Amino acid sequence: MSDVLPDKTFWTRPFPTNRQGGTLRDSNGSSHTVDIEIQPMNNGRSLFTIRPPTNHQTQTALYRALMEKAIPDMVWLKDLDGAYLACNPMFERLMGVKEADLLGKNDHEFFEPELADFFRHHDKQAIQSGKPSINEEWLTLADDGRRILVETIKTPTFDEQGNLLGVLGIARDITQRKITEETLRLSQERFATSFRSSPTAIAITNLRNSKLIDVNDTWCDLVGYTRKEALGQTNVQLGITTDASHERMFNLIATKGTIRNHETTITTRSGAIRDILFSGEQLNIDGEPHLLTSFIDITDRKQAQKALQESEEQYRRLFDTMLRGVVYQAADGTVTSMNPPPNTSSASPWPNSRARPLLACSTIPLPKTATHSPVWNIPPWSPCAPANRRATS
Repeated sequence: MSDVLPDKTFWTRPFPTNRQGGTLRDSNGSSHTVDIEIQPMNNGRSLFTIRPPTNHQTQTALYRALMEKAIPDMVWLKDLDGAYLACNPMFERLMGVKEADLLGKNDHEFFEPELADFFRHHDKQAIQSGKPSINEEWLTLADDGRRILVETIKTPTFDEQGNLLGVLGIARDITQRKITEETLRLSQERFATSFRSSPTAIAITNLRNSKLIDVNDTWCDLVGYTRKEALGQTNVQLGITTDASHERMFNLIATKGTIRNHETTITTRSGAIRDILFSGEQLNIDGEPHLLTSFIDITDRKQAQKALQESEEQYRRLFDTMLRGVVYQAADGTVTSMNPPPNTSSASPWPNSRARPLLACSTIPLPKTATHSPVWNIPPWSPCAPANRRATS
């Protein structure tokens, strides 16, 4: 038919909307049955569409295939009074009855009054608004008792003449999607809580432009900038790091994917130089590459270590230059350290005395309880006696 009578459209004076059959004669004088659809247009004219006649058997078969096999969602149709006109097999699972046993019945014959009233309310809402109505609702499948959350779309439906027929409903099982969304939400909440309350300075940076998109309070306290001042800026723009340092850190992360406790320095807003342990790793946020970084301030620790080292050096100088012999001894009597004699380069005033009990090598009287003392100040600079000598009591 299409090669004899292709679809034709043309403009004419306004006509009421309708679709009807008709007969047209082609140039050879042959008659053809056609479907004519008349659609009013906004400019006051109407659009005529002429098509070969619809094969209603084929159309019905396609409709049933679509409803029963192609659509995984629950689908149903109700009239204006809420009585069921049609449904698909997925909806039969919900109701626990076949379509033939459902037709002509309403929700109050299958559900508790409160739930049936809820369904009817949304039916009327779609009818009154003249457009789709969307809501979420928990349902229990009658065939296996499983409880699911569905997203329901109810749409007013019309016949070919534009008369309101009822409401078409489509419900999709979104239970797993909701579980995933809730899991994600809880994960985000936990991350946000940890991020905000962490005693470690943490920042999130967009890898494409190096701009800060979030910082926590500890970060603000460390560098001296407020969150509002920092967001949208880069560490280089804020003067926290130099271009060279910034590039070095980003290259390390690009190469290794992550950095742990890399020692470096940053500059605070006040100009103070702080020693930090820098850690960073890449993460994706909304499909965009970002960098999660943390600073651990070790300035005070390094200063304490430096002060301890200086103190030990001062002690060692004092220990090594004392005019009296000083010996450190473990609890078992083993000599652990002793100062050198004055004006000599000898490592020990008592040769072969290290790692030996002091009572076995001392030439001066010492109490037998000397093994319980960690240090003894010994006046004479005498060489160690033979190992078989003992201190007197």
